[in-house]
Amino acid sequence: MAPRRHPLFVSGALNAIALAGQTLAVGVPWPPGNDKVLVYDRVTSGENPVVLTDPRLPVGTSEALGFSIALSGDTLAAGAPETSYDDDIGHVLVFHRSNGVWLETPVADIQAPPDPEQPCYTTAADERFGLTVGLATLRLPDAPHEVLLAGRPLLLQPGTCAQNETARFAGNVFVYDHLPSASWPTMPTSTFVSADAAASSCHFGASLGLGGDSIVVAQEAPRQQQVFVAGHATATQRLETGSIMSFDGVTLAATDGSSISIYRREAAQSAAPPFSAASPLPNPPGFSAQWSSLAVSGDVLVAGKRRTDGPTSSSVVGCRPRVRSDPSFEPSS
Repeated sequence: MAPRRHPLFVSGALNAIALAGQTLAVGVPWPPGNDKVLVYDRVTSGENPVVLTDPRLPVGTSEALGFSIALSGDTLAAGAPETSYDDDIGHVLVFHRSNGVWLETPVADIQAPPDPEQPCYTTAADERFGLTVGLATLRLPDAPHEVLLAGRPLLLQPGTCAQNETARFAGNVFVYDHLPSASWPTMPTSTFVSADAAASSCHFGASLGLGGDSIVVAQEAPRQQQVFVAGHATATQRLETGSIMSFDGVTLAATDGSSISIYRREAAQSAAPPFSAASPLPNPPGFSAQWSSLAVSGDVLVAGKRRTDGPTSSSVVGCRPRVRSDPSFEPSS
């Protein structure tokens, strides 16, 4: 069964990517029934990836595992938003690496929270929880503290129906806090919604980023990133650029598909320094496709693009800074 499309789903392949240190994860959500996550480690695996799948996936079904990926240290979160066996409610799997080896069985299976009452549905059908994910490890004095973000950008606003042309997909983002000594929580500790008026917000949570003391949430209409800082209930800054982005706490990369913009956070006295103005990243020579995913970590930016020689193929283009102290990037092979 072919996956059911929605405007948020880019036609052809959309392979999510995540980068942390020497580890690169690539999602392969299609074809149905063969969805998986490929994990490459520059030191241990080289070009031979570790393959992570959902061992509990019912036979003959699919879930688009790897449509979204987030990676932090020894933890990987993979969204599976197209669960064909339960009307595309979606869920998020959390994998762990122990002593340098990725465990094949997920350590957590986070299900969609109860859906607000909707006139169109009795369940959260077709809302695809886990369409986007974000993950970071916060260093606390006593122990590392992992924070997982799970987006549901297709959440309908009350009073609208998916079949209605005027329906608005407001969306929301759920936050899960995890301490190493405890199991992953089954219910979110908090929820983010768009700071815009209900009449204008659309697809809030279309892309997620988490780093330092900030959460960055992209939305489609109006197309922008909203920056939320710890201790603030509303967005402290808005960046008007593409809805596909990656954030590592210092650098934010965003794209509308045709070009990539780089935002930097410079050291400042305030706890939440604003992002600098966008710096455009030149496309590689002969670039003719569209960027479909981004991952930034320190001095490295990886960008995925859809190729034109097939609907299910993709490639990854790496970028590096000209010099370590220069915040700009240049294409590299």
